[in-house]
Amino acid sequence: MAALTWGIRRGIVVLVSQDGNEEGRGRDMCRHRPPCPTANAADHTAARVVASHPEQGWYLLCNGVVIFDDTGELAPDGLVTEPHRARPLSLAA
Repeated sequence: MAALTWGIRRGIVVLVSQDGNEEGRGRDMCRHRPPCPTANAADHTAARVVASHPEQGWYLLCNGVVIFDDTGELAPDGLVTEPHRARPLSLAA
């Protein structure tokens, strides 16, 4: 199997082979067995990381979702999920 990298074509995250051919897009990107959750699944963040840029604060998952250190997300279709930090518990009086 040829080495694959990721790219963005027409605003959609795709897998690209070394010769530039598109090998998969969106939910077709995952080649793991068993397959990772799709981008619209409830457990979509359980997909494997295919590109890691911790110095910039983001990670690309094999289902095309980009997750950010602040817990925000960007789906392959462009849908943005705002950061969802836990609220501190209030102290009972």
